[in-house]
Amino acid sequence: MFNRSLSLGCSCLSVLHSRDLGGNSVLKLSFTDRPKAQKILERLSWRCRRSTEFLYSPVETSAVGSQLKATRERLDARLTPHLRYPCYYALHAVFQQGNDAVAQMVLLKASVFEAFVQNLIEFARNNEGALEQTLFSIRAAIEDRHIINLHSAVPELFEKFRVTYAPPRVPPGSCLVRRVFVTPSRVFFLPPNVHCENRVLRQFDAEYALRVSFRDDHLQQLSHTLMFHPKKDEMMEEIVAKFLRDGLKVGKRVFKFLASSCSQLRDHGVWLYATDSQGNSADSIRHWMGDFSTIPNVAKKMARMGQCFSSTEESVKVPLEGGDMEDVVDIVGGRHPISGKEFIFSDGVGMISPSLLQKVCKKLGMGTVPSAIQIRYAGYKGMLCVNPRLEGDKLMMRGSMRKFECSTSNSLEAIKFSAPRAVYLNRPLITILEQLGVPSRVFVSLQQAMVLMFADALVCESTALHVLSTFVQVALPLRRLQQGGFCLTNDTFVRSLLHTVYKSAMDGLRTRTRIAVPPNKGRN
Repeated sequence: MFNRSLSLGCSCLSVLHSRDLGGNSVLKLSFTDRPKAQKILERLSWRCRRSTEFLYSPVETSAVGSQLKATRERLDARLTPHLRYPCYYALHAVFQQGNDAVAQMVLLKASVFEAFVQNLIEFARNNEGALEQTLFSIRAAIEDRHIINLHSAVPELFEKFRVTYAPPRVPPGSCLVRRVFVTPSRVFFLPPNVHCENRVLRQFDAEYALRVSFRDDHLQQLSHTLMFHPKKDEMMEEIVAKFLRDGLKVGKRVFKFLASSCSQLRDHGVWLYATDSQGNSADSIRHWMGDFSTIPNVAKKMARMGQCFSSTEESVKVPLEGGDMEDVVDIVGGRHPISGKEFIFSDGVGMISPSLLQKVCKKLGMGTVPSAIQIRYAGYKGMLCVNPRLEGDKLMMRGSMRKFECSTSNSLEAIKFSAPRAVYLNRPLITILEQLGVPSRVFVSLQQAMVLMFADALVCESTALHVLSTFVQVALPLRRLQQGGFCLTNDTFVRSLLHTVYKSAMDGLRTRTRIAVPPNKGRN
């Protein structure tokens, strides 16, 4: 049995907090009884379930723990005025990866420390991008448990990246966003990653945004042991609530809680934003997003705010006033036998004219015009279906699509279009179809065809290409590789993909009666 704690020891002697322990790669254990020490180490090795090599040799140690904070403050004072935020963030990521890098700074002679600081300032002045890449390369090496001599590694790597550095290419409709992992014992700062744009990132500067995820110390989601901890509230206050309330300081910027998308809430993540050069802050952005004051439920309010963070593509602008957009009533009828509420048959489904949809597709570079589109528009969300009877550029929104008041955005934002995709039958849908008169042999036939298709994919080239292109979303030119003589079923990587797809399909079929529908007979 064990019990989670954020500190070790007692207040009467000494207390070691998890934040102090997590930043170290080495733990020193002191024993007064040598025979007992050997037994303790043997038990520790056995509990770790890994082979542990014991080496006995004199080790010189230096007590630097009390100087770490002061050294960080010295570095901040010297470098903050000279380094722009991207380089400072990368340097901060190195020092937050562990205390070893800061400890090296403590042990440096004053002249060597000053030379290191001057090198950073000079490198930033010459090539900021190369210095940023240098520092993130060092951070990755520390993460991989390599021993890095920081003051000598920086000049060497900078000379390398100064020659090879090229600015990162960002695809259209995307931007670079920095990400942070917060754990009970550490905070990890990751390099900028490509992220799909959303309504907020298109309007405000992504350079001042942070994506933060709360994780356990093994970087998985916070474990269930925390949920059933006797002091769960205190643990959540220390790990999550305090962080959200106080924000995160990186250099001169203080990042404050902004909101969360629906997918982030499932992933235990949030968006943070620091006051930018235009004076926009987390509070002012939430005000710009819309009026959520009429939503009393906290969970529903968070979900409505999350609409603004859905990954979308901006298409044409449709004025909220002027006649192009019109609110129409929902189609209702009957009543629920228990709640007594009317059934809404048009729930979340509006209409769009063919002319306006063609303009949307042209703006997004689509060759074909679909029949339905999933959208976000001002405070509305849902689906739009083509109504051929609508003339001109018309947008008809149902009352059930309106989730909150918003007057600051009039762009029609697209999420997904109707198209032939891999769709599946499941147990409830099969039951409904059987009750409507569809014979069982139809489902048995589909099931047999599905099993044979996935089995044939392991030996047949054409079937393997069909399965991978239909059921796996990989950005690989598989068709061109096959046309060039590449054998898909013999390649180790592709074969592992096929095995994974087969196991997943059979597991879904066995546990959920998940039967694949041929792509030419199903749309989504």
